[in-house]
Amino acid sequence: MDRSKLVGMFSDQPLPDLLTALDGHSDGKQLVNLIDQELARRSDLLRELQMYRNMLCSPIHKLPAEILSIIFVYYAHAGTSLHIPDWIDLMRVCRKWNHVARSTPELWSYHIISPYISRWEWRNLDRRRKYGGDAPMNVKLHLHSGNSRFLEQYQPFYWQPQSLRSLEVNGPTDLLEPLLARMAEYSHPILSKLDVHFGSYTDSQDTGETPYPHFTIPEDLLNSKSPQLRHLVVRHCTLNWDLVRNLCTLRWQLLRRSSPANISFTHTLLDVAEALLRCPRLGALETSLPIPAPDDLPEVPLPHLYEAMLFGNHVSCAQMLLAMKMPAMARLSLLAYDLHTAREFLHLALRLRRHFRRPGSEVMRSLHFESFSTHPQAAVTPPLTVTLGWKVDGPGVAFGHWDTSSILQLSTYPTSHVEIRKMIVKLLHALPVDSITHLDGRGVLTFTHRTWKMTILNLPALTSVSVRPWWSLAPLLSALEWFLRAKKRAPLQRIIVETDLLTERFNQDNRDEQLDERRAEARAVFAWLVDYAAEAMKQGVPIAVIDVTGGYNDILGDLKAEEICEHLSEGIFLDDVFVSREGSKKIKERRELKFFRRHGSDSDSDSD
Repeated sequence: MDRSKLVGMFSDQPLPDLLTALDGHSDGKQLVNLIDQELARRSDLLRELQMYRNMLCSPIHKLPAEILSIIFVYYAHAGTSLHIPDWIDLMRVCRKWNHVARSTPELWSYHIISPYISRWEWRNLDRRRKYGGDAPMNVKLHLHSGNSRFLEQYQPFYWQPQSLRSLEVNGPTDLLEPLLARMAEYSHPILSKLDVHFGSYTDSQDTGETPYPHFTIPEDLLNSKSPQLRHLVVRHCTLNWDLVRNLCTLRWQLLRRSSPANISFTHTLLDVAEALLRCPRLGALETSLPIPAPDDLPEVPLPHLYEAMLFGNHVSCAQMLLAMKMPAMARLSLLAYDLHTAREFLHLALRLRRHFRRPGSEVMRSLHFESFSTHPQAAVTPPLTVTLGWKVDGPGVAFGHWDTSSILQLSTYPTSHVEIRKMIVKLLHALPVDSITHLDGRGVLTFTHRTWKMTILNLPALTSVSVRPWWSLAPLLSALEWFLRAKKRAPLQRIIVETDLLTERFNQDNRDEQLDERRAEARAVFAWLVDYAAEAMKQGVPIAVIDVTGGYNDILGDLKAEEICEHLSEGIFLDDVFVSREGSKKIKERRELKFFRRHGSDSDSDSD
């Protein structure tokens, strides 16, 4: 506000008609109307005066509306999702901010339509469409019979070709197919992201016997109708690889638990390689691979690739890894089928060694073994999942989240524990590892003393062991003691033992007797840790941290930990309490940090 205007505000005189009415003794009704006009005029002046005062007191009020609009957009993008308007609270701060938010179309250009839309949600969508104006729209649509009438009413609005920038659609075939066919009739000049999800089956419902859905995205929609398409996600439906070109993100996901042998692929591995050659700026790749190619694949340079997830036969995975030329820091995930013996694993291990031994990949040091059963009937041939992830520094962190922190994920189906040991040996010879985690998720595979001894022997740089047992810690501790007594290697610097799976299992089954037995074993384990730490101190290489988490009170009860602290250079974690020579300290944020690392949100990294 100009100061001259402010001076004129203070020298302002009342309405002339009001002064005349007061001098002429007008009737009461006319005088009331004039007083109301004067009050309204002066309230506007007071509001402007208040705004000027706020500008002097708070720098944020000095910003013009254009800058505030940009700040609001950045704030909204930093939230959970623009489809869920957490930024709406900004409109309640003051009238100016409310006006700025209403005048920023980008804030209102994200629409989500869920099944069974209520009348309030209808009005909310109308309001967002009104404030969004002609801004490019980003739509999330969940097709369901409950919102079919809504779609009939609003379909012309949502499928305006000139305004649709991204579309994520999920639904059954009978609703999904006609919707995409209608879209293929029009050109979408700014459509950059398309996510099509055949949503009849979920991962929990898929038992490996689900019929493969024969549904294909219209070719016109992927070819000439969407020239700016850069991010394509196709889940549980077929894809014409001849139309794949100029993409930055490509995710083609079949029913994960279905065996590729039961799926009739309409393309070959060579078609996949040629499609990747047409995407030189590809950054994220997730695809199921068909049967192996009879000949070698052409070289596929992908200099911008930061994430690759391959599913298929282990020979197909090895052929594709040999053809792809990706950066050393790319996050690599493999789900290798038909991999039962260590001899079959050799070719894949050589490809992995070629990738992870390159300069720049040395930060990937944490190896995670997870044994679980995909189906209850598959317990005879238990799968072994191996994850190579970022090295995590700091005490108390067992392992990162499966999807975000892992660098290498490898799932195999070995025929026996002997083959598992052989696979681990070949993998450890190929990868640089100094931290190992074992998660025995369902008791399908428990590492034996020999397996642990062989694993640790092949890890000369190993400094940290993290284990979440289902049955027993004895094999691991026996192997560690053997190495300590035999002086084959220096003691470990960090031992992390998470007992939550152990305690939850018995607590859920109300097995008090078994829990008492487990408590006695845990006390023996704790006593062994004391001896191990004392022996390491004698050798001049003290252990830094021992971490016992996840139901420590249920397992160890009131057992004191001070006796072990004098043998550790840092201290010991017991659930939420860190015990050291200086005393105990409550760690409040530690559990939240670990939960975030494991279950961190799946942020969308496919944006422009």
